[in-house]
Amino acid sequence: MLTLEVVSVLSSPDSASSMKLIHVPTPNGCQVLGKYLKAQREVNGWSLDRLCAIIYSSVFYRNAAGELEPYYITKGPLSELERGKTLHPDPTLLEAIAAVGYAQHPLEKRSYTAEELKAICCEQLNPQTAEWSDSGISAETSIAVSA
Repeated sequence: MLTLEVVSVLSSPDSASSMKLIHVPTPNGCQVLGKYLKAQREVNGWSLDRLCAIIYSSVFYRNAAGELEPYYITKGPLSELERGKTLHPDPTLLEAIAAVGYAQHPLEKRSYTAEELKAICCEQLNPQTAEWSDSGISAETSIAVSA
């Protein structure tokens, strides 16, 4: 699991309280999410074009003027996501996928949330079992960044 550690410059770098841990997507996690989303789409019998149309007709956002607009997505970004080629999935796209509700939580029979979809990308959540990973952080896969 790849994580990013942000070190505060206001306190001693040796202080454990100065470390903030965030989870970031991994190539493997993005592959897992992509395969899961494709399988869920196919279970519904939807093509990528059909999914784009469903998102366009049912997911809206407020523009700068405060007016509602449909969320427009082409099949290119969806295909990239399904093939695991997007290392940092667009949070708005994850929100749209969650809103459409085709990626189902296997235990609770509800849609995965955008946060849960991101957690799959970060290898924190197994989409098949809905089990959260508690494997911890490996020093070899951590990146330290000074804030």
